[in-house]
Amino acid sequence: MTTDDDLISAQNASFWEELCGTNQAIQLGVTDSSPASLKKFDDWYFRFYPYLKSHLEPVLRTHGKVLEIGLGYGTVAGYLMARGADYHGLDNATGPVAMANLRAVQQGLSGSRAVEGNALHMSQFADGAFNAVVAIGALHHTGDFRRAIREVARITSRGGTIVGMVYSAFSLRNWVLNPRLMFKTLLGSRGTTGAVIAADERMRWLSDHNQSGSAAPATEYLSRRALHAILAEYGSVTIRCRNLDAFGILGIDGNFVRGLLIRTPLARIGGLDLYFEVTRR
Repeated sequence: MTTDDDLISAQNASFWEELCGTNQAIQLGVTDSSPASLKKFDDWYFRFYPYLKSHLEPVLRTHGKVLEIGLGYGTVAGYLMARGADYHGLDNATGPVAMANLRAVQQGLSGSRAVEGNALHMSQFADGAFNAVVAIGALHHTGDFRRAIREVARITSRGGTIVGMVYSAFSLRNWVLNPRLMFKTLLGSRGTTGAVIAADERMRWLSDHNQSGSAAPATEYLSRRALHAILAEYGSVTIRCRNLDAFGILGIDGNFVRGLLIRTPLARIGGLDLYFEVTRR
């Protein structure tokens, strides 16, 4: 019998075969996977997300086996490998897996460092198999974030670290574009459980769409309260709000304005993304 999870997983495998970041890579003129081309993409990536390396530091401090879930263009993979992490990767699409393994080859590392698999049921990994797990912008696409994080916690060792990013339910973008949904969600989430939004196609498209114009198959947006409530079952939790859209003001370039604002309270309150760190107990 085919379940909803199986269907979403199959759709995700097809959708994410196009590497996350492809639209931006094309704009940058990245047309191949040579070290020079990938460096061009990586340099842009860390300029665009200048806070990201600080969120990866707890992963590197574990000095043990690291699993990354959701591999995209392999920028995080390449960075962790270059910093000496005992890196392993998991993605349900072949393209990102191939990219992460290419990154390993380019750094002179032997063996396949990434494999295909589904974050909802990682039976190939034993309990406590990894000292750290990192999932930047991946688990909210599985169709069942709670189940995915439960599996992540299972394969993370006691005292280990989980670092991830999910989309914020109450971002400035969502308030501007869909205030009715925001007020309805806010009024319905006053309790301790917070809010989790299963996004419609328009919301999904605004966050992720491919070259053909299709939206990501599934996306959940979480409030800070909901995210904390889910994660606190597995250990101590830290959550930080980050990122903003690029929007111009008085004719000033939107990317310039974004660069000025992403380290301000505006981003820390109304940012697009919630970065979390869990110390596993």
